[in-house]
Amino acid sequence: MNRFIPRLIVLELTRRCILNCLHCRANSHTTQDAELKTEEWLRVLEEIASFCQPIVIFSGGEALLRDDVFEIIGFAKGLGLTPVIATCGVTLTKEKIKQLKQAGIKRVSVSIDGKNAATHDTIRNEKGAFVKALTAMRMLKEENIEFQVNTTVMRDNVNQLEEILQLAEAYGAKSFHPFFLVPIGRGSLLKERQLSAEEYEAALTWLFRKTAHGTISCRPTCAPHYFRIAHQENFNYTTDSLDAKTEGCLCSRSFCFISSTGKVYPCGFLEIECGDVRMENFRKIWQDSGVFNRLRDLTQYKGKCGECEYLTVCGGCRARAYAACGDYLEEEPECIYQPLTEKS
Repeated sequence: MNRFIPRLIVLELTRRCILNCLHCRANSHTTQDAELKTEEWLRVLEEIASFCQPIVIFSGGEALLRDDVFEIIGFAKGLGLTPVIATCGVTLTKEKIKQLKQAGIKRVSVSIDGKNAATHDTIRNEKGAFVKALTAMRMLKEENIEFQVNTTVMRDNVNQLEEILQLAEAYGAKSFHPFFLVPIGRGSLLKERQLSAEEYEAALTWLFRKTAHGTISCRPTCAPHYFRIAHQENFNYTTDSLDAKTEGCLCSRSFCFISSTGKVYPCGFLEIECGDVRMENFRKIWQDSGVFNRLRDLTQYKGKCGECEYLTVCGGCRARAYAACGDYLEEEPECIYQPLTEKS
């Protein structure tokens, strides 16, 4: 029996978006590509539910631009899956929030990339985006819908993390999810704004010490060495299922990404095609993909990641390794930790 079961699956419903964010991994645009139709997404959800009960993250682009988004969410909920949705916040209205609630959404994420409009609107390339995101959080709170704040962390805003965290807490966010920039998509033009290894270590250490015993949960993404830091601090996690601290890089182990056109990737930041749900059953792709199975075999990891005593709790960001050198099994390029052990 395959011991790797999906716990989180992202369904990229569309790559359409009304924003043109500097860091967008999807290279989002305003035109519609060959997106999976409603019935195709419903079939994929049935295939998922046939062997696992993960959290399903409806994403984009901007997922709320699809007319059938509420139908798809409701269908996932009816299958016993846990539906959540990622949004920039700009398109949320009171009516849409009520529709999300009626469809059975468990949580909404809202993107906040700065402590103020000057930073956020610049990164999001849209004047007024900051105010709209704050309004979205206020409306979600009023409707008693659980929400989290997502932040793409780079040199533009790393020094604003404390203020962004305070903002999230003030508006009633359940959790804070900082996404550390991986230079792909439009983000490939921001390599000089990616944090150095030393800056990553400082930011992750600060985040851990600030939130480990706080009132708001923190779950960094594309920064698995956060969990090495947690182990060094001898910290034991107790969180709910949506914020469970499943250690290390999750791609292909308990997480994967299905693109708007049906391509299956280990994660949205590691765009190596591992199958196509238009051609194959999702369960077969999950279990049989050569890329997935190589990523699951930690003995194949290279460089200091392969030698590290924290390999099983960290493992390095596979997407950042791939972006840096074209090999997803290479060492995490932005980690200062030197292993104490050597690979035998």
